[in-house]
Amino acid sequence: MKSYKTERLLLRPFRSDDVNAAYDYIGNHENTKYTRAGMQTKEQCAEFINSISEDEYIFAVEYDGKLIGTAELAICEDNQATLGWIIHRDYWGHGFCTEIGKQLLSIAFDELKLRRVMAFCDTENIGSWRVMEKIGMRREGCFIGGRPAYSYALDRHSDEYSYAILAEEYLSSKA
Repeated sequence: MKSYKTERLLLRPFRSDDVNAAYDYIGNHENTKYTRAGMQTKEQCAEFINSISEDEYIFAVEYDGKLIGTAELAICEDNQATLGWIIHRDYWGHGFCTEIGKQLLSIAFDELKLRRVMAFCDTENIGSWRVMEKIGMRREGCFIGGRPAYSYALDRHSDEYSYAILAEEYLSSKA
């Protein structure tokens, strides 16, 4: 997999020596409280990094030479993909997720020529759904009780927003 440079970030393949830096955000409750997987152990983090194949669009996100997050474009059936990201809480509020989202959409539509890209988030994750709107995605629905709420108890579910953008919408916004 190749690397991608944005204005301030480098999206690159993960390396085995990224485990400690990745664990710094994946192993933190504040960073993972809205994710489906929840907080991870260092061993789970290493297993995840070692399991990434060359044909997956899962990136280590670097800022100023430091690993600060993960970005993913997961290819689905019918020429579609889902996108997502997680960055270290120390880097929230600086527009990095917007930069990541724009790059993932560019890969999806400009490079891979996909038809549609989707994203999902906990309805309480205001920062995430605002990023989805900033990058041109539209809210398509709300799934009541649709996702495990790891920030609470394992027997509780929270609501989930669904966002998407079509290739023609993306391309017309660039014109």
